[in-house]
Amino acid sequence: MPDVQGRCLACGGSSLFLGEGGHVTCARIGCPDPTSVDDLLHGRADEQPHVHAALQAVIDLARQIPRIVSEASQPDRYALAPPPADGSVVASDG
Repeated sequence: MPDVQGRCLACGGSSLFLGEGGHVTCARIGCPDPTSVDDLLHGRADEQPHVHAALQAVIDLARQIPRIVSEASQPDRYALAPPPADGSVVASDG
């Protein structure tokens, strides 16, 4: 049975394989839902609440990317100390 690249949506294992009938299946014995990837591929993800929750979390994170990039690119983002509240400039000893 051929291995499939990727990870199982239910357990995170990298033990996916192409099972009988061409269905993507997880080979881990402790996997709570070995057919979760196949269900997603066949449009049955809504039947699996944990799959739907994982997909929604990825969508929510993707929507935050512009804000995260904007905050990370602020010039004072990594300053050692915050600027003085009164707007004055602090002199350095160097």
